[in-house]
Amino acid sequence: MKQLTYILLFSAFISFSQKEYKFNTLLKYKCDFNTSVCDTLMKQYLLTNSRDNSYYLVIKEVDSSYFSIELIDYNKYYSIVKISKIDFWKASTINFTNCRDVFEPRNIYKYKNKHYNFYRKKDTIIDGLELTQYDFKYIKSRKRKIKKQIGSVSYVIKKDTEYHLPILRNSTSFFKWEKEKNLPNGIYQEYLYYNYLNKLGIHCKLEEIKRLNKTLVVPKPCPLTLIIKS
Repeated sequence: MKQLTYILLFSAFISFSQKEYKFNTLLKYKCDFNTSVCDTLMKQYLLTNSRDNSYYLVIKEVDSSYFSIELIDYNKYYSIVKISKIDFWKASTINFTNCRDVFEPRNIYKYKNKHYNFYRKKDTIIDGLELTQYDFKYIKSRKRKIKKQIGSVSYVIKKDTEYHLPILRNSTSFFKWEKEKNLPNGIYQEYLYYNYLNKLGIHCKLEEIKRLNKTLVVPKPCPLTLIIKS
């Protein structure tokens, strides 16, 4: 049988150039993940830019030698790679060299933020720290929340970190904040995720804030190749 192969390169993908992400803050958290299978306690690092909260890195330990690095850019790219711990701590610039590690996901949640709201709570003092609190919750019926298994998030914010824009851990909350800009600045001292049954699923506590300068260089996504055989 005769076989014809057509390779189509979509120019929309070709046109992207490499992108640089600047980071000036390293946050170290201790996180307790409560699941139906087991409880897991682990360290987690966030690399952030105090003046741009549209992107951040999540760094987790894979083993004694490697980190998993997850890039979350709400407006552009998503990527997850493995990197040597030694290389990560030594380098001022990190390069994601393989374009196949970089994706441009379709953000289906961007326009769903109208179904959610932020709720300010009373300020509090814990262990001598002045803290601001707010929740991010689904505003439709409880029945619909349970059916769609939609959780909620509580942020407990250090008041002396107003120099940092809010760190929002999902795209829906980020786009809600971007639209309304109604939250206090600050780094979260605690992050609490509750599942759709209002049971605590994730609890992260801040252990350290460190100022630094790191750059992440991301290549353009690969051209999309479509092969048609007949």
